[in-house]
Amino acid sequence: MFLKKKKKEKMKVQDFYPKKEMFHYINHDFFNEDNNSIIMAQFFNKNIGYYPNINYPQTLNEKILWLNQYYHNPLMTRCADKYSVKDYIKEQLGEDLYIPTLKTYNSIYEINLDELPEKFVLKVNWGREKKQTIVIKDKKEASIDKIRMNVDDWIQPWNNFYYVSYDWAYKNMKPIIYAEKYMPEIDKQINNYKIYCYNGKAKMALVNDNKLKKNKFFVDNDWNILSIKRIANSEKYKLARPKVWDQLINMAEKLSKPFPFVQIDFYMINDKPYIKDMTFYPKKDFLTRELDEKLGADLQLPEKML
Repeated sequence: MFLKKKKKEKMKVQDFYPKKEMFHYINHDFFNEDNNSIIMAQFFNKNIGYYPNINYPQTLNEKILWLNQYYHNPLMTRCADKYSVKDYIKEQLGEDLYIPTLKTYNSIYEINLDELPEKFVLKVNWGREKKQTIVIKDKKEASIDKIRMNVDDWIQPWNNFYYVSYDWAYKNMKPIIYAEKYMPEIDKQINNYKIYCYNGKAKMALVNDNKLKKNKFFVDNDWNILSIKRIANSEKYKLARPKVWDQLINMAEKLSKPFPFVQIDFYMINDKPYIKDMTFYPKKDFLTRELDEKLGADLQLPEKML
């Protein structure tokens, strides 16, 4: 929450100077497809731990990288957009299984605190949720100038997540400012469930026990723990199967049907499922490359779509 300060704060230049993002934005047009492949492979090696063969992908991570480079379905942009995906969810499932939107804005000067409830969340849609979210728990203490200053920075083109990671689905996204309903349960470290869908079918899910942050484990569609381990992964505690687990699987498969691969992120609030994200390029650091290859075996890649 942004509070009014009694003492004048000294502004630091580095707080507003987008180093890596600005470099990528300015230089993007100078890179051709081959150069982008090299940059993405370098990112991959740093994040995953081995250098990928993007021309003959075998592992799950290599295949996700191939999809990023060679499969550009415009529907992915709509679904990676944290605001526009809400309409897609309602179209496919017929339900409002997402945090309600209160207001949308075309400009920072349209933001009017008088129109909003005492508690709300302000966001920008194009991917950097943790860094582009303001949680207001008491609007009487909020500074509209500081809100506008931060949001104005977030909507600059170099702050599109594409210029952080080169994830294609964000490339053609336009910024949208929007306010959401404040959900206090989210502050209580609720569990989340990331369902991996291959070619329209749920394959497995990564369960995050947010009360024990290092307790993460994979399950199959029947909630059996899989012998898949990640770095910093623990299976000491097994969470109870959610009552609506079968419903989550069914919803994930409906949403994933048009795509070769997508991760559907859910969380539960008062036993009701909410869809948080549709993630097309999750980067997972599995313990061994052999395990990564085993996980990639069932993912069938489509024809290129550029």
